[in-house]
Formats: sequence, C-alpha cells, structure tokens
Amino acid sequence: LFLKNLQVSPSIEVESGVKIIDGTGKLLMPAGIDVHTQFNASDSVDDFSVGSKAALAGGTATIIDVIIPTTNESLLAAFDRYYKLAESISLCNFACYIIIYIFFSSYLCTCVSDHHATSNRSSGNYKMSSKPAVEERMSVLWEKTVHVGKMDPMRFVAVTSSNAAKIFNLYPRKGRIAVGADADIVLWDPARMRKFNCQGQQSKSPTCFFDSFTASASPVLTICGGRLAYHENKVSFSPYSLEKLKRARKIFLINSGFLLIGIFFWLQFFFLKKIIENRQ
Repeated sequence: LFLKNLQVSPSIEVESGVKIIDGTGKLLMPAGIDVHTQFNASDSVDDFSVGSKAALAGGTATIIDVIIPTTNESLLAAFDRYYKLAESISLCNFACYIIIYIFFSSYLCTCVSDHHATSNRSSGNYKMSSKPAVEERMSVLWEKTVHVGKMDPMRFVAVTSSNAAKIFNLYPRKGRIAVGADADIVLWDPARMRKFNCQGQQSKSPTCFFDSFTASASPVLTICGGRLAYHENKVSFSPYSLEKLKRARKIFLINSGFLLIGIFFWLQFFFLKKIIENRQ
C-alpha cells in the first residue's frame, strides 16, 4: 500500500528524494482516538504538551479532554481557557467536552464517599492522577484482545478509532485511511515487543500503571495531520497550526454521570448550546 499526496494505491511512482518507510510485515491503521483525558485537571501530573507526546508515542493522534471549571468559573470562561492552553502546546489533535454539575434542593446528594476519604488519600495508596495510560492503552488492548484471539485487527481499529470518530462526528475525516480523510495514521508492528516502565514513558508520572507489563505489539511510527510525529522511539514534533477539532460540529459531550432531569438542567443545556454555537 502506498500513500502519496492524498492518494492511496497499490503502486505509486516515487520521485527522487522522497523518504520511503518500509512497512513490510506491519499494519497500517488509523491512529487512535482517546475520548477521555484530563491533562489540565488540577491534580493532573501531565499537561497538554506532555500528554500529547505520550499519546503520539502510543499511536494516538487525537485526544478529547475534559473541561473542569474552577471554583466560581463560568462554563464559557473554562471553555476559552482550555482551548487557549491546548492550542499553544498540544502536539496532536484535540477537542474538549464539558461537565455540568447540577444540584437540587429536593434531594440529598452524596458529596463525599469512602473512596475519597482523607485518610485514604493521605496514605498515598489512591493517586489515580499519578497513573496515566494514554501511551500504553493501545498496546495493552492489543495484548489482551488481538494477541489472545478475542478480537481481530479490524475490530481493534473500530474500538480504538473508528467508533469514536463516528460517535463524535469526526468520521469520515478520522477513523479511516482513504482519499479525503485526515492523514492520522499509525504503523503498527504486531511483533514489536515493548516492556513498560517509568523510565521509558513520556509521562512525568513517578509511577507507571503498567510497570513491568510486556506487550507483544507497539507502534513503529505515528503520523498526525500528515506529519511524522513519532518515529524510532522519539516524538519529533513541534506545535503548529493544527486544524482544531473544535470546528467539528456536535463533538461536544455532556458527562451523563452528572445529569438529572429538571428545569435547571434544560436551562444549563440551553446555555451550553449557545456557547458551542458561538464557537463554531
């Protein structure tokens, strides 16, 4: 398979001086889409710069981050703050969705649970922010599904990119390799083993959620927006004018875990809808 100037063909005449990457024995797939990251959360160990590097190193070219407003910050202000920050330092495609908190005087909501008790946090045993996995997720999923025969490579592509692209209205621009689609591609080696550890990860986290885990497959290179972003174990990419996914319609998602039906929900939903329309 050859790709050149928006062409996909079994054979293409290659001009002199063109860099050729041999993909013999490897799989050429749409790059991954991670639909839930928290790179700008107050307790996040990585920011958009480091997190996007980790994503590219793991074969992911698109991230969708959660917008979490600070105390007394409006949805509009939080929306603008996230995008300005991500636009300046993110190395891969990005978009965001926002959480709407709704409280009712008619119900007693659980505001504190035993999973977040201060004694548990002070022990140091519950620090999920110190265990990022955007870099490892595709290799781990391959190991636990395709490698053991529970999933074929086509289903793997659907789970890691195509389905997400369709749900968030990014398909057919993303989630496929074809003329007219964005050039977000990963060259996947099903025989390229990788052992994860803290020292070899892009994340700044002092721990690794999959420390000592060995995956039988990993990406050889990641192409984001037609540019070689990750190759030979290095992220060789600098911020540039990405076609931001905020321009894609209907990409925004309201976290359903915080929704209750009521008049205040519809008022806030209407307000958020106006925010999104003004940003199109």
